[in-house]
Amino acid sequence: MTKTIIIVEDDNDKHTFEAIIRYFNLSEQINVSITPPLIEWKSVQDERNTEKPTALIRALVGLRNDFNKEKYDKVGIIRDMDDRTKEERISLINNALKEAYPDEVNAEIEDVNSLLPITFIQNSTENELTIRFACHFVNLNGQGEIEDILKAIKKLPSEIADCIDAHLPECLRNDDEKLRDKELVKLWINHYLRYDTLTKADRNSNYTKWENVMKYRAEDLFDFQQEIPELQALVSFLRLLVS
Repeated sequence: MTKTIIIVEDDNDKHTFEAIIRYFNLSEQINVSITPPLIEWKSVQDERNTEKPTALIRALVGLRNDFNKEKYDKVGIIRDMDDRTKEERISLINNALKEAYPDEVNAEIEDVNSLLPITFIQNSTENELTIRFACHFVNLNGQGEIEDILKAIKKLPSEIADCIDAHLPECLRNDDEKLRDKELVKLWINHYLRYDTLTKADRNSNYTKWENVMKYRAEDLFDFQQEIPELQALVSFLRLLVS
């Protein structure tokens, strides 16, 4: 059976992708412990330094022992597009791979959703082991992050979240530190989860903690079958990793 691990940016992404993987019945093939458990891996954050993305490099280096144990044969790297271009994101991934595996990498990932084979020598046996790497950048209309897709595929009415979202920029018009679009969409998600989809009695951490939302409420709140090209591209990427 295919053995795959996915590296994502933070714990919230971990829980989100676990829910998506579970929905499409891929949990047995893709390691759902997405964010590596070691403390130095805990936050694989978005980094502005595309030449040397240290957190991603650290995560990739930490996988080497698992390759030697033959725990995985594919690695998927998922990051938000944010306000970067696809070319910038691919450059970030390639730079991280070169830094993490300087003796093994002799080619580059040329595009998303394509597999790059990298051959490693197993320390114990000196046998060659080939791991295939691929990347995908979550976006909606070429920018943004996974929350933008979740907002686009919401299943239930969102009157309160929409109302707050419509008026919040006006409330902040005199604020010198204006919220970015990515912060506004996260607020929309929070308001949708808490105020549009729960009764007052249920607005507590049992129902609003992101891990619990994704584990127990995701399929009621979000339509993972919705025909949004960016969502379909993400699912295609996940299926590529188990093919």
